[in-house]
Amino acid sequence: MIDKIRTDRKMKEKFKGIYETAHAKYGHRLHVSVAHSNASERALELVANMSDDMDMSQVTVSALTPVVGTHVGNGSIGIFLVVDAEL
Repeated sequence: MIDKIRTDRKMKEKFKGIYETAHAKYGHRLHVSVAHSNASERALELVANMSDDMDMSQVTVSALTPVVGTHVGNGSIGIFLVVDAEL
């Protein structure tokens, strides 16, 4: 976990900086994954809004497992950056 942010605006600002740094380093090998706890509509809106400002070609949206969802709370959203391995 990098940070615990409570508003969408602050999250978008923070993620944009992290994403741009990672994208400059990894390019097309970088993928974004969004996981939510009973907040699929909000997660999809978030992806759509972020895609307007960032070149995110591959984004995966999925639900958190019940155990993790119970721990983080209903309505939580997590964003993950995944880098393909160089073979």
